[in-house]
Amino acid sequence: MKKVILALDLGGTHLRFGALDRKAPHRVYEVSSKSAPQDFAQLAQGIDRFLKSTSFQPVGLAIAVAGPVDEEGVFLTNLGWRLSLAHLQELSLGPVTLLNDLMAHAAGLEFTQEDLLYPLQPGKPRSGNRALIAAGTGLGEALLVQQNGGWIPVPSEGGHCDFAPTTDEEIRLLNFLRDKTAEPICWEDVVSGAHGWPNLTQFILSQKDTIPQSYASLPPNLGAFIHSQAEKACPIASEVMSLFARLYAREAGNLALKGLAVGGVYIGGGIAPKILKFLDTQEFREAFCHKHRYRTLLEAIPIKVVQDEHLALKGAAHWLRQEHPGAAVLDE
Repeated sequence: MKKVILALDLGGTHLRFGALDRKAPHRVYEVSSKSAPQDFAQLAQGIDRFLKSTSFQPVGLAIAVAGPVDEEGVFLTNLGWRLSLAHLQELSLGPVTLLNDLMAHAAGLEFTQEDLLYPLQPGKPRSGNRALIAAGTGLGEALLVQQNGGWIPVPSEGGHCDFAPTTDEEIRLLNFLRDKTAEPICWEDVVSGAHGWPNLTQFILSQKDTIPQSYASLPPNLGAFIHSQAEKACPIASEVMSLFARLYAREAGNLALKGLAVGGVYIGGGIAPKILKFLDTQEFREAFCHKHRYRTLLEAIPIKVVQDEHLALKGAAHWLRQEHPGAAVLDE
């Protein structure tokens, strides 16, 4: 049996298992098809199912999870799950690493081939920090701080920071959302799959005198529906898509300034690769750079969409080796 690092990418909607080379964790041997985390009563069941379908022997376990990780484990915000690090260690799969999913994505960037990075803005590449923003079920953010010729991933929950409108339309959007809830409105409420698509669609529909029959009952997979309708030049879907892209660009620009990410801004997550046509626009670039005194700085920052589906798995496996350099089983 081939010895591998077992890596998991556990998000709010999908759970992906992967077997990676324990000596070169950027090399992926096998990845399972996506499955819903809710398919398993316990994560151990999913791990067992994957291993029984392969001929691999895990010598380490690396899990990227959508939530803030502490010394005891992690609470997955969009699933309502609690993962215990102690319980994972009891699975006897070798050394265990549990890290925030965006931190894993950030750690995996150095292993991503250039042809899997779609350029939105060429900028003027220079040495410095980088930033990663990723809309999927939720909205994840991370920084990569440059040090000694490399980058140190820094996790963040910036997607839960307060949403700050800057235009009349965005002010109307904020008021619309405030009428729906007493909770603070955050960026994840407007740029994400679970919250952003429904909120923006309902807002745009609320501005119309009549609602087309096709929007009378919104489908569960609303993002795919809006995307397909926008491709057909549906006015409502086009408005939603345009607003989504502008807001995505604005928060990406915010993150670039907060981290002084002159080395580049990377857009990851499951949504961006599917809507490239609506991101690769002057409107998107204008929204990213529209920061008054710092337009020139932002125009010089390269922006790239990450199209590497295995990014989190590679980053998690790499981080396992970083955290456990003395684990002989990873090198023997």
